[in-house]
Amino acid sequence: MKIFLSIFLTFFLYSFAIAQCQCPSCGGSGWISQYNTCSKCGGTGGESCMRCNGNGTELCNQCFGSGSVNVRCGNCGGSGEDGDATCSVCGGNGTVSETCISCDGMGRWNCGRCGGTGQETCSLCGGNGEKEWQYPCGTCGQTGQVDCGN
Repeated sequence: MKIFLSIFLTFFLYSFAIAQCQCPSCGGSGWISQYNTCSKCGGTGGESCMRCNGNGTELCNQCFGSGSVNVRCGNCGGSGEDGDATCSVCGGNGTVSETCISCDGMGRWNCGRCGGTGQETCSLCGGNGEKEWQYPCGTCGQTGQVDCGN
């Protein structure tokens, strides 16, 4: 019986040693890494800015693109009257149009997300233009180990 156990133990240890060899295809990880061109940016590493749709500017939120804002008339205080007469500065309207100071009268300003470039770093590949994809190793069945062939 001791001989049988000895042979069985030797065979078991030999089998266990065979199973411990590292898979040459995946390096023992069970996964194969493959770099492919990024499907989101097409390999450029950048994508059109979502905030400004790639034009680099956005509408001024103070003048809504007009380049000017209406402010209370400084002459009549917004009443439209100067004494008993209609205010000559605002024409009785109570407001005057001034150049928007937020956008310097342009109506638009540089996009706050992309800084005016119209492009931002691709969120999928991080600007590399390619993406590492992980696939299960078919050589070792995703165990990371193969028969050493001893």
